[in-house]
Amino acid sequence: MSILMNLEGKVALVTGAFRGLGRAIALALGHAGAAVAVTDLLMEDAEYDAKALSEYSPLAVYFSQSSEVKTLQIAQGIQVMGSKSYVMKFDITDYEEVKRVVQAKGVSNQ
Repeated sequence: MSILMNLEGKVALVTGAFRGLGRAIALALGHAGAAVAVTDLLMEDAEYDAKALSEYSPLAVYFSQSSEVKTLQIAQGIQVMGSKSYVMKFDITDYEEVKRVVQAKGVSNQ
């Protein structure tokens, strides 16, 4: 079964986009033509403080120490489909950061 949508001209913000459901949603939205802001707490090649990450979850600590984070790769895959994508490190628990990401150039349709 295939669901066809046309989201051209729309912008989607996907949190937790480097794996699992977030990854699948980001790719599906890109396939449907949306410009996708691919965001996650973790980014490739970034340095992390394991103690600070442990406040989020053991999974954040685990993935920060692995080579499995593919946030940039997801964004590139969306671009290969012909849609725009933007990559941003994003801590959804930080209100000021939420405002910054939503107002970022290219993410807001306003």
